[in-house]
Amino acid sequence: MRTQRRLKLRSRTGCARCRAQHQKCDEKRPSCSRCRGAGSVCVYRNEHQLSPPRRQWAQGVASPLQNISSGYSAFMPLKDPSHAIFLDYFVRDASAAICCHETIQQDTCKAVVSAGSAFPSLLYSTLLFGALHKASMTHPDINRRQLDIRIMELRASALSLLQAELHNTGQGNSAAVIATTLMLANCELHFDPDASFWRSHFECASLLLADARRQESDEPDYIGLWRLIDRLSSLLEFLVSLPAPWSSKSTPAISKAYPKELPSVESIGTIDGNMACTRDLLGVFTWITALQDMRRFSRDCEISQLGQLSAYYVTENASELVRIVHLMMARDEVTPAVLSDELAGQCDESQIQAFRMANCVAHHIALIFLHRCGLELDRGADAVKSSVASIVQLADAMPKHSGIHPSIVLTTALFVAGCEAIGRARRDIRSLLQEQYAITRNQSAKRTLQQLEILWGLAQDDSGADKGCFPTSIVSDDFVPY
Repeated sequence: MRTQRRLKLRSRTGCARCRAQHQKCDEKRPSCSRCRGAGSVCVYRNEHQLSPPRRQWAQGVASPLQNISSGYSAFMPLKDPSHAIFLDYFVRDASAAICCHETIQQDTCKAVVSAGSAFPSLLYSTLLFGALHKASMTHPDINRRQLDIRIMELRASALSLLQAELHNTGQGNSAAVIATTLMLANCELHFDPDASFWRSHFECASLLLADARRQESDEPDYIGLWRLIDRLSSLLEFLVSLPAPWSSKSTPAISKAYPKELPSVESIGTIDGNMACTRDLLGVFTWITALQDMRRFSRDCEISQLGQLSAYYVTENASELVRIVHLMMARDEVTPAVLSDELAGQCDESQIQAFRMANCVAHHIALIFLHRCGLELDRGADAVKSSVASIVQLADAMPKHSGIHPSIVLTTALFVAGCEAIGRARRDIRSLLQEQYAITRNQSAKRTLQQLEILWGLAQDDSGADKGCFPTSIVSDDFVPY
């Protein structure tokens, strides 16, 4: 009887520490009671396998994703027939890592499979993403050496094919080349522990995209591919434009076209399926980027009248934007935001709720930037601490998935909150990022935590007290929390 009673107390689905010590785990998130009490890292090793399964399809009927890749391999310009397995894997599994919803995933897969049959560089950058995702989810002892060889082959092929197509860029293949560079940037950000070349790929894509927009390139045959480009580029542009807690290598151009009018509050918020926040809130983030550039200019010209006017302009507009964000939050509380047309009618109630939680997280990200970069409030100010606490609470409550879910945007939110967190909030953010990495295997979540650990260490004095700011000597333009 004692043996049976002891066995009942052992957790089969608890965290790694409780399982190893044969103790009962209460399975609280982000950290169980035993780990929290011991001050230990709490990781649920197989949580990504325990997440609710995707929609199950009727027996004998192929899913839409299976139909996308079915029969295409024979028409693909593959250098080695064995590479075809990575296309199937991308369509079935890896594409989920860059999509918040199944509808967007299907559109993404259709675009890359269709265009990949005509443009080898896009095909091989997609195969590389699939192989890297597979390696991140595979146990190191299972054919890892063979998989690593395949990854090197795919990377070499993607880069050489891209180089050839860059020398022959025309109206016919401009979309494919842009999509290829964006896909390579995503490969770096998601799966490379160092992520040292993603910015080169992104800047290449940005230049080509700007040129294509000037020429109004919009080939009817590749509308789906242009939608994919818009999703990938808009997300990266958003991440790059967010104010960093450190100094930047780049100097903003004062002649840059800034927004002329403050964003208006729509009667009902519409959540963008790619950015997972309301579209009128995206207008606030455009202003945040502009105010950050103006703040830098005012500091460089501090003693001049122009610099003083710029600082006053930033403060006045930041205060008004805070008011606007609070109006958006009050509106969404009274009348919950709806999903954009591409997702309308495609989500169940739990998915809709997850998008609304992600939208609420985005509101607090905006408030943190406005309070810290616009109004220059101390991170110990109640308004800043309140938004940090809200992000932690929402991130803890949101169900976690490895893809096809708004929770994949939490890495960015946790970094923003982490830069301003003090005390226990830092421990909570550390646990949430560890959980995010354990589920998604996204190297960016791991790099984000490493970056925060460095920042937290530099923000403390010799006694361990927070100094309230980071040293101005920090420069890290090649990091974005993705």
